[in-house]
Amino acid sequence: MSFLRLRLLPQCPISWDKQIIWDLKVKSSNSLYLLLEIEGIKVAKQQQKAEAKRKATPVIGDLHPLMDALPELSDLMTLRKFPKHHKIQVKKRVPTNFNQMNSAQKSKALVEEIAQFHKTISDPLFKANPLAVISEHLSKRLMQEREGEPL
Repeated sequence: MSFLRLRLLPQCPISWDKQIIWDLKVKSSNSLYLLLEIEGIKVAKQQQKAEAKRKATPVIGDLHPLMDALPELSDLMTLRKFPKHHKIQVKKRVPTNFNQMNSAQKSKALVEEIAQFHKTISDPLFKANPLAVISEHLSKRLMQEREGEPL
């Protein structure tokens, strides 16, 4: 019926023009829905073919459901950014001021200092020229302090 209206458009009264436009819109939307249904049917057939092909694969079978069930790597990476409880062993700061140390720390520091002193005295370079060795050590120490590195 609307096909006839399109042919008779110049002879139609003005009120019929709106009806013709409406009919065209309805037909175009119906054809769009029809195209979408056809596309959906094609996609479903392709999925069925792919599933049949995966099932026909020997030994392994269909791994697609397993792959769908596993989380993506990006999801795992976002979860690892915030680890739960990691025990980080932090060494306790040893006070550098002798007055702030307890007796065990004081005795340990004295033993280490005595061992270092005996090692320095027995060094053959120190025995040969003690002033040169001390000045070299102090210059290295000053350079390290300027760079911000501890000894």
